[in-house]
Amino acid sequence: KSRIVANLGVVLAQAGLKTIIVDTDLRRPVQQEIFDLPNQNGLTELLRKPNLAASEFLANTHVPGLQVLTSGVLPPNPSELVGSQRMDQVMAELSEMADMVIYDSPPVVIVADAAILAKQVAGVVLVVEVDKTRRDVVNQAIFNLKQAEANVYGVVLNRVSKKRHSYYYQGYYYKQDADGYSNQANNKNWRKWLHLSR
Repeated sequence: KSRIVANLGVVLAQAGLKTIIVDTDLRRPVQQEIFDLPNQNGLTELLRKPNLAASEFLANTHVPGLQVLTSGVLPPNPSELVGSQRMDQVMAELSEMADMVIYDSPPVVIVADAAILAKQVAGVVLVVEVDKTRRDVVNQAIFNLKQAEANVYGVVLNRVSKKRHSYYYQGYYYKQDADGYSNQANNKNWRKWLHLSR
């Protein structure tokens, strides 16, 4: 899930949107590893220092327009920090600083942090690993998010084998020409793809 968050942040920044990724997984954070950033001063330290601005804790990446707020030193009370009033203040501050703020949260079924965050953000995207995440776990995750009154945008399937699941790709790809993608794709193909994706 964390690499999907990172890739989404890169794509949004490259599209011209000022983007901030916040690593709110205060148990197993990885955004600092993905972007090769120091992690001594991050979200945990920001939440414990109410007099400091969030901008002081943002790290620039190699992608113009993309900044990361790493997790910081792992705390003994992550759920308490994520659910604090100070966290609400930080989220409000970050929303004023960027076009898009993406929160990389821990698994929604395992800990309460994700459900706590879900109440505060505009929408949630659930990441599901194909052939590994059980259906009952997915259902429980959706139930937890609904209980939190989260706005669930949808589900992203991770680690999908295009060869194994080729049936679901038919109607998706355009005919290619020398310029890359042809403009000859029609509405029928799109309707077919949308139907298969539901």
